[in-house]
Amino acid sequence: MGRRKSLGQNFLVSDLVRNRIIEALSLEEDELVFEIGPGRGALTGGLVESGARIVAVELDSDLFDRLKADFSSSGRLEVINSDIRGFDFDREAEARGYEGFKVVGNIPYYLTSSILIAMTMQSRLIKAVLMVQREVADRILAAPGTRRCGTLTILLQSYFDVSRLMRVKQGSFNPPPKVESAVLALVPDKKQGAPQDVLGFLDVLKSFFSMRRKKLGSIFRELYRVKADGSDSRTEPLTALVHMRPEELSLSMWFELFETVSSLKGS
Repeated sequence: MGRRKSLGQNFLVSDLVRNRIIEALSLEEDELVFEIGPGRGALTGGLVESGARIVAVELDSDLFDRLKADFSSSGRLEVINSDIRGFDFDREAEARGYEGFKVVGNIPYYLTSSILIAMTMQSRLIKAVLMVQREVADRILAAPGTRRCGTLTILLQSYFDVSRLMRVKQGSFNPPPKVESAVLALVPDKKQGAPQDVLGFLDVLKSFFSMRRKKLGSIFRELYRVKADGSDSRTEPLTALVHMRPEELSLSMWFELFETVSSLKGS
């Protein structure tokens, strides 16, 4: 069965990588796991053998049929033919009677951002182990306040403990992708002061990082028509940050900035 380039399919073929991913999930009997894009089932078989309950979400209808046939005798696997972008993990877990769940997947690179952002919205998520492009992993793991950080860096580090489990060479896939990959583990860990309004925080991050080389004073004038130099009481908490750029802010500074932006929008 061939691959569909439009779906960004690069199938995992390395047993070593597969085993490391499954081990990192620390699965228990009857635990609920959502697998994103199972493809030809490289991870699926090991997940089923763990004794966990697996719900595999596959968009490709041909691969969906293949998975159904290959695992027809398994009572622990449910295969869904669906686009993961419209999948509500919390709701699906609740519908199956679970308070918590884990997520695993060798996710298509073109869906990386949308899937990672979706993880921040899941209140029942216990842990996610995801394969992403190595360059994306490097940016996610960059220290806040450094040039490599960006929207995903701040967003994910605000709500998760993020760690790199391993780097994955191109030869671990068929066909080999043009770039290296990395496996990340995300464990929910909301930092003190992180906004409750995750989507609102995401919008602010996107807006400010779209002008990452400008200083905050200029960005506030452009976006909100206010000065952040202390002359406007609404932006007074940011006076010390006015000459900094978005890429130079720490997590706590971002939380303070978001509070100020929220007050501006509410005034």
